Amino acid sequence: MASRWYAVEALDEALERTRWLLFKDFKLSLWLKLALVVYLIGGGSFNGNFNVPGGENGMQGPTAPNLKLIIAVLAVVLAFVLFFMFLKDVCEFIFIETAETKKIELWKGFKRNLENGLNLFLFELVVIAVVIIVAVAAFLGFRSLLAGASGLGPKLAIAVVGLAAAISIVLAIAIVGSLTTAFAIVIMHKERKGLVNAWKKLLTLVEKNTRQFVVYIIIELLLAFVAAMVVFAISLVIALIAIAIIIIPAIIAAVIAIALGLESNMLWLLLVPAIAFIIAYFMVVGYFSVLITLPVPVFFRYYSMIFLQKVDPKLAILKPEKDAAKTQSKKTGKKDGEKKKAGKRLRVY
Repeated sequence: MASRWYAVEALDEALERTRWLLFKDFKLSLWLKLALVVYLIGGGSFNGNFNVPGGENGMQGPTAPNLKLIIAVLAVVLAFVLFFMFLKDVCEFIFIETAETKKIELWKGFKRNLENGLNLFLFELVVIAVVIIVAVAAFLGFRSLLAGASGLGPKLAIAVVGLAAAISIVLAIAIVGSLTTAFAIVIMHKERKGLVNAWKKLLTLVEKNTRQFVVYIIIELLLAFVAAMVVFAISLVIALIAIAIIIIPAIIAAVIAIALGLESNMLWLLLVPAIAFIIAYFMVVGYFSVLITLPVPVFFRYYSMIFLQKVDPKLAILKPEKDAAKTQSKKTGKKDGEKKKAGKRLRVY
């Protein structure tokens, strides 16, 4: 049994480093920029449902132009999704840099971490492709088994096995994603390795320190649950306030539209910019929620980094805060001493 648990030891230091980064020598610019990075990583999201109105005869089936329009819309949506996935992956490394240096550079950081972000992006695409292939093959296989089974018992057994397999796949994806974000990309940043080599290094560490990683995962899950409740409560309050603010002009606009007796075509023309405004509005609200709850993701970023460097000191990228403070105090002491000595000389002569 381990004499010390790194996951427990890392808690206090993660809290202290979070305080140092965000609250000691408070800088609003750092908060605003770092909140944007965390927001792009996944701190905020929005969902939109777009309904395209039909032609003059609304009862007609879909025509060729409508099909082309649907394909075009799907292509644009896919392009946006891939772009923001790539942007998110680069921001992961900017986040690590900020935790390491306590400075944030958006454009320069983006250029520095472009290669690592692309590496992570391609890895995610491969994982998604593999998951889709496995899911489709499993679905087809289980459907054929269900079709060939006779009786309720065998069909129920196949359904249970299929459900268990689906849950296992989801858990495996979650674990791979969590370990990649928490540790693998930190190894990439430290050793300038590709993600595959970083994962090989991580698997070696997990094999040698299995108990340490199990304890870390348990503590991290408990902390994440508590943090999620707190963040949800704060975000809910902000969202309710945002809805209360926007609902007044929405009601006024609806009353004006009804009073003017606008036709359906005119209503669609007004509805499109209104939807765009609402999406933009709630994206800003989401960013503000991330800004208010910024200490939470910063703590978890530090927590995984500190745990990793306790498991393998060669992977340390964070300078000891106490040593830095001592060095600073020594420099200050030397300067004060030199001033006192200079003062004495002036008094003597």
